[in-house]
Amino acid sequence: MVGIGLFLVPITIDGKQTIAIGLLSDLLRQWSAEWLPYLLAIIFSVSGIVSSYATLFRPSWIMGRPLLKHLFFTSFVWLSLRVTGAIMCSLTVFGVGPEWIIGESTGAVAYIEMASIIFCIMLVANFLLPFLTDYGFLEFVGTLLTRPFQILFNLPGRAGLDALTSWVGDSSVGTILTVRQYEEGFYSAREAAVVVTNFSAVSLPFSVVIGQMARIDHVFFPFYFSVVFASIVAAFITPRLPPLSRVSLKFFERADRKAEASNEQDFIIRQAWSRALARAEHGPSAKSIVSGGSRTILDIYITV
Repeated sequence: MVGIGLFLVPITIDGKQTIAIGLLSDLLRQWSAEWLPYLLAIIFSVSGIVSSYATLFRPSWIMGRPLLKHLFFTSFVWLSLRVTGAIMCSLTVFGVGPEWIIGESTGAVAYIEMASIIFCIMLVANFLLPFLTDYGFLEFVGTLLTRPFQILFNLPGRAGLDALTSWVGDSSVGTILTVRQYEEGFYSAREAAVVVTNFSAVSLPFSVVIGQMARIDHVFFPFYFSVVFASIVAAFITPRLPPLSRVSLKFFERADRKAEASNEQDFIIRQAWSRALARAEHGPSAKSIVSGGSRTILDIYITV
């Protein structure tokens, strides 16, 4: 119930619709507004500098540690992007450079405004997401939606929760959820790509904001349902076309395929409930949540 309340229940604050995770993220962003841009510049710079050192010189203290190697050893294409990002972010934050780099409509939007939003929502969501995914709700919804999603989209039933999280909650959180399910062996690479590209749509709260900005909030529901309908139609078509159709069907290298077993003799609600309870009994400890969330945060902040 905690996870549902945090991620899936729209709330209204000062006449604006959001979700609890979005509210917590906004509070964090307001609290850190004075120093967060400098922290972002440090993160971008560390990513660019250490990645350059690791990729060019391959030191043993990085190459011999799987986590550090994963974070900093990369291809030259990604290295160039990290270095460019570090330079652009630092110039923008410290106000040094031409207007086309550091201007209010260019660098300030990308490296201060948008980066701050992403930093805060990812930080909050990563440590609270297990309350939605690891204590039975995922199993409950996944069991109920297994057959519809298999028949309609040839996807595991768990993709239904990804869609629900993205549409009602936050699309970036839905993306994180999909990545975690891929890393745990519930999705193949192609299934994960299909879910992210077709079901991580613009969230309901953000759509409300867009509707107000475009002055179409009086026809908001037709507008939003048209977005949902278009996403469903796209989910039928795009997986059968390149590049999605060419994505590998292999699973994450450190995970084995986890099947969504079905007992046809059991009532679907009872089956979903029993799986949810079984999962809740083996939910992660606080230490596991902090450890897993920290790794994911580092992965997102450094590699992406």
